[in-house]
Amino acid sequence: MKFKGVYLIGFLLLYQSLFSQDKARTVIFWDTSTSRIYRDSLMEMKYLDAYFKRFQDTKVLLVGFSDTVRFKEDFTINAGDWTALRTRIQDIRYDGATSFQGLESLASDGYHLFFTDGTQNLNKTTPKFGGETVVINSSPKYDTRTINLLSILGKAEFLNLSANTRTKRKDSTVAGAQNVIKSDSAKLDMKKGVRLEEVVVTETQKNPDTKENMALGKKDKDALGYAVQSIGSERILDAATTVNTGIQGKFSGVALAQNDDLSRAVLRPSNSLLGNNYGLIVVDGVPLPQSQSSANGIFYPTSFLDPKNIEDVTVLKGLAATNIYGTLGANGVLLITTKTGSYGSADNESSNAMQLKDNFYDTKIKIDTKALITPYLKELKKGKNVRSAYDIYLNQREKFKGEGNYWSDVFDFFYASSPDVAFRILSNVLEMESPTYEMLRAAYLKSSTVNNHDLALAIVNRLILDYPAKIQNSFDFAVVNRNLARYQVALNTLYALIQNEINASSKPEGFGKSLGSEIRNLINSHRSNLDVSKVDLKYQNNITYNARLILEWSNPEAEFVVQFVNPQKRFFDWEHTRLSNVQEFTKALEVGSAMEQFEILGAETVGEWILNVTPLAGSGKNSDYLATFLKCTVVKNFGRPNQKQASYMVRLQEPNEKKQLAKFIID
Repeated sequence: MKFKGVYLIGFLLLYQSLFSQDKARTVIFWDTSTSRIYRDSLMEMKYLDAYFKRFQDTKVLLVGFSDTVRFKEDFTINAGDWTALRTRIQDIRYDGATSFQGLESLASDGYHLFFTDGTQNLNKTTPKFGGETVVINSSPKYDTRTINLLSILGKAEFLNLSANTRTKRKDSTVAGAQNVIKSDSAKLDMKKGVRLEEVVVTETQKNPDTKENMALGKKDKDALGYAVQSIGSERILDAATTVNTGIQGKFSGVALAQNDDLSRAVLRPSNSLLGNNYGLIVVDGVPLPQSQSSANGIFYPTSFLDPKNIEDVTVLKGLAATNIYGTLGANGVLLITTKTGSYGSADNESSNAMQLKDNFYDTKIKIDTKALITPYLKELKKGKNVRSAYDIYLNQREKFKGEGNYWSDVFDFFYASSPDVAFRILSNVLEMESPTYEMLRAAYLKSSTVNNHDLALAIVNRLILDYPAKIQNSFDFAVVNRNLARYQVALNTLYALIQNEINASSKPEGFGKSLGSEIRNLINSHRSNLDVSKVDLKYQNNITYNARLILEWSNPEAEFVVQFVNPQKRFFDWEHTRLSNVQEFTKALEVGSAMEQFEILGAETVGEWILNVTPLAGSGKNSDYLATFLKCTVVKNFGRPNQKQASYMVRLQEPNEKKQLAKFIID
């Protein structure tokens, strides 16, 4: 009796919604997305049986769509025989997320049968087909919001063929991201405690006498834009037995006890009771291992340094001056330039000195290049071509879809040979009921790396919906809107973030430098398209670098070391580990922060750079389950008219296997 009831409803709606006069054409829009796997196919066929008994001689355009329009095929129905059309519909394989974009252009002035569960998670739009339209659902779950919009705006009738009780599907719409962040919501006054220590950096050469010794060579003090303190060898006491005693009392604001090692110098006021307070020591451009101020912290002595071999000592306190070192330089940097570059006398070299000498990069170092092997990739490799491999994927996905890396790995497998198929597969994360944060973020990094910004935006919207406390998602929302040329939305979002208006309970700690860089660059590049009247003037000045590097990773718990190799074949390491800064690491997990930026500036940086990365054995709950997808975006000539960028990505999983992340040339 239930079947007959629904069947009769179908007939009633059919005759109420469609004119009695036959029309020449019927367009059947058929949703082929993954969520439609669970539709009631029997009821759909019964409905079409009834339809073609009513319209026995007609032409049909069958439009299959999911993330895009997948196919358009014509059929001619004679004397109610729709066998060929039925066979084609029954052969459809369901895959990918859902977009209604482009469907409206395929409408006619006749009849439209729109088979969908209403789920729309890409390029959201409400098509208006004209003519006579029936929206037909047979899935146990459907999106009532989308169905209602289609019924009202599209002037369509809705027919529910599902035998199950109607249930509202989780709404994946994120209107809030665009609507909540409005242009008039940004406040001009910086809130107390919000500080961005960035300045304009130029490279105008003035007087040789005004140059300072910096990390990678001498820099013009007048061009730096920030204050530095320096002393030369003439101010280091001849009687000094250590560099510490030689510079004691020479720098204002530098806390260094009489008997403390130089590595325990506090160069700027501490903002934390638990985090590391010690500054970074850099000798002849090479960062030394950083001592930790915690009770059980690691201590790296600098007693091997000979005070008589010191040419210059410079203290840098501003983040803009230390940004090349990322978070390592957050507590200030003490730059030491030696006279000989030998890090000590020839007859008194310590193991530490030898370690420093080893900072010359060995170009013969072995970089892991072996292919990734997983059970699902082994199966896919059995396919003789893209079509057969895709069939294998359709048959295996139910088994493997819950694995954290599945969608991203399969995307990589197909991308080179068939990008459209690859994107459809990756979009399936949007069709999942409860995808993990790491799974969604990996998909976001993948799509943004290959410039599919529409998919990237859809994924970020889902991240905002499912994980509203993680403000990394709001930052990514701004970036992807910038990439889509929606500059005002991007600016409003960035400024709301820096004003702590997105989520008052999750302050954008760790984002300050990146937020400032993005805001300044956005205004400088697209000022004519922006309303900047409510943006503080200090964010409207331009800032330039030879290059800006942005590291992003999918798993916030991941621990790894990135090796930076400069054109002089000297290297330094940046660590993302719990040990390096427990408090900062923990806070990053709370807000979802999984990025870091570095800036490269100065004539000495011209040439080839190499970035290598080594994953470490993680301690987080997802460390063994999830690989880390690490992305590096290199923006050359940042802030200049010839600015351009390129992105690189690697998959990390096996601990201690070094991989090359990026290789690029700064002109």
